[in-house]
Amino acid sequence: RLFLMFYLMGMQNTPDPKSWRADQPSSDEYVLEMLYHDQTGMIQIELLEEKGEIRVLRCGSMPSTQYLMQESIIVDGILDELHQCAFDDSEPDIKDEHRLLIPDPTNAIDTARETLAFG
Repeated sequence: RLFLMFYLMGMQNTPDPKSWRADQPSSDEYVLEMLYHDQTGMIQIELLEEKGEIRVLRCGSMPSTQYLMQESIIVDGILDELHQCAFDDSEPDIKDEHRLLIPDPTNAIDTARETLAFG
């Protein structure tokens, strides 16, 4: 959660200052949010430890075209962060069981990336 929150905070000014606002609505839940400045949409990331799932949800009934294009950039970056946690090539000596994330199946991140509309 911490790695993803750092990433989201770093993306708040992409592509323009104050384009996004990163939030963690509750310290009790593993949920992160990114609200787009035009308030037509929000990305919600749920980390479900008990199920071993990470869900990325779009909230908003009629997101703007600008939101949709920027959403794909943010989600692609989230997938990059998850890939680095799972397969950090800079540290090849790390055993799989000691990695921060072990995707199941191992191609789950690539499969998710293929579903991006503007990716």
